[in-house]
Amino acid sequence: MKFIQTILLVMLAFSASAQTILTEASMLYEVKSITQNDINPRGTFQQNIWIKGHLSKSVFISPSGRETVIYDARTKSGVILKEYAGQKILIELGESDWNDYQRPVKTLVFKQENEIIKRGEYPCMKAIGANVNQNLVIWFTPNFKVAHAEFGLYYPSLDGLPIRIENCQQGDCLHYELKSLQTESIPASIFEYNRKDYRVIQYKDAVKKG
Repeated sequence: MKFIQTILLVMLAFSASAQTILTEASMLYEVKSITQNDINPRGTFQQNIWIKGHLSKSVFISPSGRETVIYDARTKSGVILKEYAGQKILIELGESDWNDYQRPVKTLVFKQENEIIKRGEYPCMKAIGANVNQNLVIWFTPNFKVAHAEFGLYYPSLDGLPIRIENCQQGDCLHYELKSLQTESIPASIFEYNRKDYRVIQYKDAVKKG
């Protein structure tokens, strides 16, 4: 066991020194909804993520609908597209709105553990959210880091790419597992949407409605 840990430490040290910054890539996470005391998932969903230069897009897909977030790091603004129960809503976020929306992510502090494992092909380190009122555990690899980490499943204070995320609140858990990472050319059309197809709501109004 100690020999395996030593090998993983060597791999991590090499990975950290040769970290790849992802500026154009696509990722697929499998998401499972479970309770803390039951290993059988109540539901399985997926989250697709695309990155192209200053643009990022995340799509969370479940049986009840989908939610898309598009962020432009150049303008520091974004949109949220909600498609549930036949309704299509667009929420616009300016720079101050985005900062407010992302505040829980930006202020998150991690406590890094000495535990190291290999998940799939990636050596991973363990980090625990230290200043949140939920149970947040992230296994991340220092092999990669997203160029604009203020987005989606990525955290500015985490020096790597999340491979597995375990997020539990009051006994309900969401487990995210990276299933695919492709460093490929992403068409610009991925980030396009037709504003006319949605009912537009300003961010402050959406926050009031909860």
